[in-house]
Amino acid sequence: MSVFLDMGFGAAIVALVGSRVQDSTIIGNYVGAARYFRARLLLIVGLFGSIVFWTATSGRGWDTIGRLILLMSIISSVAFQGLSAIYTGPLLIQRRFKEVYIAQLSAGFFRLGLVVLLRAVGHLSAEIAAVVNSAGLAISCVYYKSARATFNATGSLEHQRTARREVAKHIAPTIPGIVFFAVQGQLTLLLITYLGNHTEYIAEVSALGRLGQLFLLLLLFQSNLVAPYVARIPDSKVIITYLQWLGFASIFSILLLVVAERSPHLFLFLVGEKYSHLTKELPWSIGTGCISYLGGVLWSMNNARQFVYWWASWMQIFLVVVGQLLAISFTDVTSTLGAIKLSLVSVFLTFFVYSLTAAYGLRSHRRRMAVEAV
Repeated sequence: MSVFLDMGFGAAIVALVGSRVQDSTIIGNYVGAARYFRARLLLIVGLFGSIVFWTATSGRGWDTIGRLILLMSIISSVAFQGLSAIYTGPLLIQRRFKEVYIAQLSAGFFRLGLVVLLRAVGHLSAEIAAVVNSAGLAISCVYYKSARATFNATGSLEHQRTARREVAKHIAPTIPGIVFFAVQGQLTLLLITYLGNHTEYIAEVSALGRLGQLFLLLLLFQSNLVAPYVARIPDSKVIITYLQWLGFASIFSILLLVVAERSPHLFLFLVGEKYSHLTKELPWSIGTGCISYLGGVLWSMNNARQFVYWWASWMQIFLVVVGQLLAISFTDVTSTLGAIKLSLVSVFLTFFVYSLTAAYGLRSHRRRMAVEAV
C-alpha cells in the first residue's frame, strides 16, 4: 500500500525546486501540490486496500477487533510515513539535517524502547506492535512541525495550480514503472517459490537476499544527500557530477565483488553458518546487489535532474518481462543459483534502461546549454 501511495512525491519536490532552495514559497507550493495528490490517493488506495485486507483475513480465526486495529494501524502508518516523506525532501535540500535526523531517530528509539518494554512485561502482540509503529511515525510528523510552518503554500491560487500541474507532469511517467515493480517483485518471489518446490531452496534464496541490506545505507545516502545536491548544482556541473558519483559507486561495487569472490566467508558469516556452503552462489548474489545499487544511483540522479520519460518506463517493463521469460526458458531457475540469475536479468535490464535514460537526458541537457550559450 505504501508503494502505491508514495509515488515519489518527496523526490519530485527535490527535482522541481532545483536550485531555488531558499524560496520557501515555491517549496511550499510544491509541498501543497504533493499533499493534494497524496490525500486523494490515500482515500482511493486506503479504501481498496481495506477491502483486500478484510477479504484476505476473513476465515482465518482472527477476531474482528484485532483486524480493525491492524487495518487502522496500517492505514495510519502509511499516512504518517507519506507525510514525513513529503517534508523530508525540502528539509534536505535546505540542508536542515538536524531536523530530519531528530525526527527519524526519535521515532526509531520510541518504537524500539516501547517494543522492548512490552516484550519484557509479556504484552507484545501483532496488533500492539502495529499500533506502536504507527505511533512512532506520528511522533516523527510532530518533529516536522517547523517544516510545516516554513513550507506552507503561500502563493496565489494560480501558482498552486501550476505547482500541481508540474508535480503531476514529473510523476506521471514514473507511475507505470512504480506499479509494475510493486507487483513484479512479489510475482517473481511467488514464481521462485513455485518452481523451487522445497523449503531449503527458498530459504537459501531468502538468506542471500538479506545481504541486499548492505546496500540500503548507501541508497539512503544517495537519495537523502546526493540527489538534493545533484538537483541544485549549476547546469555546467551536471555531466561531471554524474560521472563522479557513478564512478565512486562503480569502484565500490567492484571492490565489494572482489571481496565476495576472494573471501565469501566474510559475507556468509552474516547470514549464518547454515548457509556457509553457498560460496558459488554468493558472488552472483553480491553482483546482483551491486548492479541494483548502480541502477539506484542513476535513478536518483535522473530523477533529480528531471530526466523522466514515458518511453523509459514502458521500455523497462517490456525488457524485464521479456528478459525474465527468456531466463525461465533457458535457465534452471529451480536451483538457488538459477533463481539469483533470474533476479540478475531483471536488475541488469533495469540498469540498462536507467543508463539509456541518463545518456538521453544528458545529451538533451548539453544541447540546451549550447542553444542558451548562443
